Amino acid sequence: MKSDSMSALYSEAHAFVLRLRLAWRNILAILRETFFTFREARAPEAAASIAYYALFSFFPLILLLVVGGSFFLQRAIVQEQLVAWIGEIIPGSVDLINQNIQRVLNLRSTFGFIAIISLLWSSSGVFNTIALNINRAWPDAPRRSYVSNRAMALVMAGGLIGISFIALVMKTLVRVLPEHIPLLGITGWQTSRLWQLFVIISPPVLSFLILWVLYWWIPNIGVSGRASSIAALITAFIHRLFSFAFSWYLDSGLERYELVYGSLSTIVALMFWIYFTSWITLWGAHLTGAISRREKQAVQLKTPSG
Repeated sequence: MKSDSMSALYSEAHAFVLRLRLAWRNILAILRETFFTFREARAPEAAASIAYYALFSFFPLILLLVVGGSFFLQRAIVQEQLVAWIGEIIPGSVDLINQNIQRVLNLRSTFGFIAIISLLWSSSGVFNTIALNINRAWPDAPRRSYVSNRAMALVMAGGLIGISFIALVMKTLVRVLPEHIPLLGITGWQTSRLWQLFVIISPPVLSFLILWVLYWWIPNIGVSGRASSIAALITAFIHRLFSFAFSWYLDSGLERYELVYGSLSTIVALMFWIYFTSWITLWGAHLTGAISRREKQAVQLKTPSG
C-alpha cells in the first residue's frame, strides 16, 4: 500500500512537471510570435504615428469634454476636474493642458453645433490610426475601408467622451457630497476601507476594460474573450508600471528636457508618454493575436480529422 501511494504521488508530480513545462513552452511560443508580428507590422513606427496624431487630437478632445460637460455642470468645475483627472493619467501635463484650454476658451466663449462636430472629427484622427494598427496585429484579418475605419474611430471617440464624462460626474459628486452627506448623519465614508479600495482599483479596472474592448471589438476577425482578457490584463499591468515609473522620473529631477527643448519641454514629455503608451497598447494587441491563434491551433489539434 505504501509503495502504491508513493508511486501515485510520483506520477502526479511527474504529470504536474510535464504540464508546467508545456505551459512554459506555450508562453515562450506566444511571446516569440508576439514580438515577430509586432516587428513585421512595424508597430514602433505606428506608435510614433499615433503620438503624432494624438498631438492634434488631444486638445480638441479635451475641449469637447469641457464644452459637453458645461451643458450639465459649471464650466469652471468641469475644467478643474478634467485637468486634475488627466493629470492623474498623464503625469506632468496639468500646466500645459490648463493653459491651452483657458487660452482657447478666452478666445472663444461659445461653441456652436458645427464647432462641436468639427472638434469631434478632429479628435477622432488618433483613433483612426489606433484602429488601423490594432487590426494589423492579425495578418489574416481583412482591411477595412477608409469610411468604415473612420466610422469606428468616431465611435471610439464618442465612447471615450462618454466614459470621461461619467468619470467627471463621479469626481464632481465626490467633491460635492461631503458637504451634504453629514446632514444625513453619514460620516467617515471617505476614510472607510471600502472607499479607499474603490479609489485604488478603479483606475486599473477602467484601463483593463478599455483595453479589453479594443482588443476584442476592433480586429476585423473573430477574437475570443479569453485571449483579449488575458492580453488586456497583462497590458493594463504594464501600463500601470510605466505610469508609476514615468511619474517617478518626472518627480526625481533627473529629466532635463528644458535644457534641450526649452519651452517645448512639456510637449516633448507628453509625446514621450503617448509614444510609449501607444507602444505598449499595440504590443498588447499583438499579444492578443498570438494567444488567439494559439487557441485556434489547440482546437484544431483536438478536433479529429475526417
